[in-house]
Amino acid sequence: MSILDDLQELLEAKSYGKYLAAKCIFHNDSHASLMVYEDYYRCLACDKHGSTQSLLKQLNSGNIRLLSYSSDDDNNGYVPNPFTRWLRHRTLNQALKSAWETLNQFPALGRYITEERQINEATRRKLGIGYIDDFYTFPIIGDSRKIVGAFARSRSGKSRYFIPKGQDPNLVYAPSNKTNNGKLFLTFGGIDAISLYQLGYASCSTTTGKRISPEALDHIRSKIIIIPDYNEEQEAYKLASKLGWRGAVFEFPYPDGCKDINDVYRKDRQLILNCLG
Repeated sequence: MSILDDLQELLEAKSYGKYLAAKCIFHNDSHASLMVYEDYYRCLACDKHGSTQSLLKQLNSGNIRLLSYSSDDDNNGYVPNPFTRWLRHRTLNQALKSAWETLNQFPALGRYITEERQINEATRRKLGIGYIDDFYTFPIIGDSRKIVGAFARSRSGKSRYFIPKGQDPNLVYAPSNKTNNGKLFLTFGGIDAISLYQLGYASCSTTTGKRISPEALDHIRSKIIIIPDYNEEQEAYKLASKLGWRGAVFEFPYPDGCKDINDVYRKDRQLILNCLG
């Protein structure tokens, strides 16, 4: 694996063979202005430049100040995929176990999850939610009850979800693999699925937001009711139309200030119960 392979993941860059193009992490960049070659990098907009090896070293150490990488999910700054760093010298199972043990030993680190997102401690432990480097980790359990993947979310809540490099982007996260009355609720975020799970609903979520292939749900042979985030109804209907008889969309009547199910869960749980039955 070359140095460009490592940097492509860290910078979320597009590869052109001998070089990468990415949004510059040193200034407010709306285009792919940062050109990265095997031995050096240069931004065509701000002219920041240096050796590629030093850039990789700084990104891995966390000592570089990363500015204003913008995406659909996070307009507050570029955040490199933390799994790239965690899995350099250990397996995914080892990293997730360490994260779970850390949060058990230092429960105060879980305040964002337990207090702000209101995932109770019993649920956190049961689902194996852990903590590493200001990120919460969520194991994905397969049919054999073994870990088949994971996703992570920043403690600040400002960055999007992350999955390990090479993981199937269509893996489904299911707090419970059971259905209620032959139906399963699908959300576009893991914490939303956990919120429904705590209310007793069979729920699952995508691990890459609203982007998922319908084939990823082939193993679910029950009614799949998609509850999209606010303003993501169009993507939900596209997915439902490809699921045939299994697909349906519930346009949740989000109150003011709520954009997803977890927001509603924290504000008015009874509204969810009234709407979903």
